[in-house]
Formats: sequence, structure tokens, C-alpha cells
Amino acid sequence: MDLHNASTLYIQRAWEIDLIRRSMEFLAKEGLHRPGKDLMIDAGANIGMICIALLRHGYFREAIALEPGPENFALLTRNIAQNGMNGRIRAMECAISDAPGQLEMELSGENFGDHRVRSLALGPALMGEVDRGTIAVPARTLDDVVAELSEEDRGRIGLLWMDVQGHDGQVLRGARETIARGVPVVNELWPYGIARSGLTRDAYLELLRTRFVRVATADLASGDFVDRNPGELAALYDANSRPEQALAMIGLPR
Repeated sequence: MDLHNASTLYIQRAWEIDLIRRSMEFLAKEGLHRPGKDLMIDAGANIGMICIALLRHGYFREAIALEPGPENFALLTRNIAQNGMNGRIRAMECAISDAPGQLEMELSGENFGDHRVRSLALGPALMGEVDRGTIAVPARTLDDVVAELSEEDRGRIGLLWMDVQGHDGQVLRGARETIARGVPVVNELWPYGIARSGLTRDAYLELLRTRFVRVATADLASGDFVDRNPGELAALYDANSRPEQALAMIGLPR
């Protein structure tokens, strides 16, 4: 039924392995992937193709996988078990946002990785969003999730991998304390999704400025990550406004 993520994973037996490799190489070069930082957080974990790959390839020892969609969550827990990782990946059925409570999630009928938190959008719906069915899902802030971990586990967090379909700004608002612990963030710069989430360009870029000391995006030609100054980020944002345009991005913590 999922014509995007699940079918690709089934056929190719992998998902975004090149992005995983390039991201981890960049973080290692920056001194941000090091011994002892062996716990990662996967926000918007979908069916587990990122967190399971990061563990299977030896980048991390354990993971916390956060996924709000009930069908995706059922497959996530099944994939964790089938990969022998029940003791290594802790799955939680919740959305990550800027406040605890309940959110309305709109469901894509063909791409189960494109379920999104519905909000007061600032731009037109160009992907049929208004016709999607919705469900209510529980929401938490990342800081609240991390606060419930042991002090030892909090010190082990080495990465936040975030794929939340435009809800990035809200996640960052609720992750101030976590990121301040020195946790780098891999996500994507998706201007269309950010606008659909209800954030303006300037509000989103200000969040990046306050959460990170530097931001790098993937070069479209080489795939390598390149440091961007604030002016470049604004230009990249404006140049990638169509629904299908997104850039892989890494936020380097202060």
C-alpha cells in the first residue's frame, strides 16, 4: 500500500544509505561522532529504516525511535523485532512538537512517510493535503522525552535524526535543552513543508540561528555537506520553494 518508502525498502533492501554515510562522515570530521556518544534519537522514525540502519552499520549502539502514525508504528516495532533489536531500540508512539498534548495528523494514501501534522498553513496546498483523512495523535516535546532518560543515557545522545515532514521548526522549539547538550541534528531544508507547518521563512531561519552555531546542506552535485552562512540559507530557501524540492541539512550545536 505504501508506494514510496516501504516499496523502495523492500526492493532495494536499504533506504538513504548514501545520506547516512555522508552525514556520519561529516559529523566524524567535525568531531561530533565520537566514542561514548552511542545513543541516537530518530524523530519521525516511520518504519525504522534510518535507526535500524544506523545500528546495523555500527554507527550507534542504541536508538530511541519516535513515530506517531499507528500503522507505521506497528511496522516499526515489527521491524525492530525482526532485526533482533528489541533490546537496543526503544520505540515510542508519539509526535514530537513544541508542546505536549494532542495533534491532528493528515494521512497520505500512497506515501506513509508523508503523514504530516496539520496546522495553520501559510501557503497553498499543492499536494492534495486538504483531501487527506486525519487522526488525532499524542504529542510530546523532545526535551520532555529526554528528561525521562537516565543521566547516563542523556550524556550518550550523539545524534537527532529528524524527518517530520515540515514540522521541523516546532520540533526545534521543543528541543532547546537537548540540542544545547551538544547534539547535532540531521534533517532537511524543505521550504514548502515549513510553510505548510505555519512558519515563515524568517521565523524558521531564526530558529536555526539560535539552535546551531553552523548549518551545512548537501551539495546537489556531489552530495557532500557544505557550510552555509545565513545569507546563503535564505537564498537556498527561496530557490527551493516547489513541493518536491528539499535539501539534506545538518545543524551543528553550539
